[in-house]
Parts: sequence; structure tokens; C-alpha cells
Amino acid sequence: VGRLSIEKGLTYLIKAGERLAQAGVPFYIFVIGDGPQEEEIQQIVTEYGLEEKIIFVGFQKDVSALLPAFDIFLLPSLTEGTSMALLEAMACGLPVIATAVGGTPNVIISEENGILVPSKSPEAIVQAVIRLVENKELCQRMGHAALQTIESEYSLHSWLKKIDDIYTVVIQSKR
Repeated sequence: VGRLSIEKGLTYLIKAGERLAQAGVPFYIFVIGDGPQEEEIQQIVTEYGLEEKIIFVGFQKDVSALLPAFDIFLLPSLTEGTSMALLEAMACGLPVIATAVGGTPNVIISEENGILVPSKSPEAIVQAVIRLVENKELCQRMGHAALQTIESEYSLHSWLKKIDDIYTVVIQSKR
């Protein structure tokens, strides 16, 4: 989900898709978004023969309406701040596999509310996908924990509480 550009690491996701196909793992990858490398990325998918497995959905205004239809959210970024797409997926209760870059490790606690993998590692993505596909209980537990993380740390209520706490500290320090 997002802008299709080099730093999003989609080439590594495509390579992981090739390995999943070779291993006989049933999967579909839906790429939501558009961007400067869209044609190039589609060409790579064609070169790997994965046109039936990797589907380009294009830009979507309401991603949150699509996300509940998916089983796993993958974020293979090479660099990232705190991804809004990541937060949206977690808010939908999806288990997450994401690269341990930028702000992502501040959101994902590996093995609790998702799985962190090294950047540029198709094999790590494959191993994480297989773990979740083969262990529905783990998949559900991580999805539930992801939703709890959003509710406790990123919801409007939690942000208002944090702002209120800051004001309280400032006011009390003035007394």
C-alpha cells in the first residue's frame, strides 16, 4: 500500500513471491498504489512469471475498506518513517511482516504484534510468510496484538490522553 518507488523494496517482495511459488505455497500479493516505478515493477513481475500471483490494484482512496480481505500485510521497505499504511493494516487487525527500518521497529514488536525481517532479504520474507500461513493461531494472535497496539498507542483517544498529560505536566510545573 502506497507509492510505488524504489525505496519501498517491492523488488525484494517480488523475489520472495518467486520463492513462495517455487515452494508451492498458495499466495496472492496485492500491490495497492501507484508511483514512478510502477511500470518497471510490473515488468519485473512479468519477467518472474508472476502476473497471476502479484496483482496491481492501483491507487485506492479508501484502503481500509480493502485491507480486511487480506490475511497478512507485508511492508518490505528499504527506508521508512512511520508508515501510515502499516498503521492502517494494524488497525484492521492484520498480522504484519515488515522490514526493520526507520520507524517501523518503534511500532512493531517482533513476535508480538508482527514479524520484523531484515531489509533486502526475500528469504526472510518467505520464512515469515510460511510461518504465518502454517500457523493460523499465530497469525490471529499477531493480528489481534496489532489492533491492540493501535488502540492503545495510536488511536484518537490515546493521542488526546498524551496531549492532556503534557498539558498537566506543564501546568503543574508552573505552580
